[in-house]
Amino acid sequence: MTCTTIKVGDMTAIVCSRGRKPRKKCSECGTRPATQACDWKMPGGGTCDKPLCRNCSYPPARNKDLCGEHVPLFREWLAKRPPPGSKEPKK
Repeated sequence: MTCTTIKVGDMTAIVCSRGRKPRKKCSECGTRPATQACDWKMPGGGTCDKPLCRNCSYPPARNKDLCGEHVPLFREWLAKRPPPGSKEPKK
């Protein structure tokens, strides 16, 4: 077991571990380490959270990533929305 002493403000702490956890591989390509997770909202709450590498993730917005399975669903959702600046029809 490896222990490290760290200083936080005026306090000192000892942190021990059995080593680094192995990084997850990207669920799309299976070769690169995953650095992102799919942010698609799932029915019933939560997000998809599939592990993704930078090359395989699709960023629909800043700090958001989608897996290959959810990109078509995002594009479908986007196509149904009114264009920016247009008024939504009254219900």
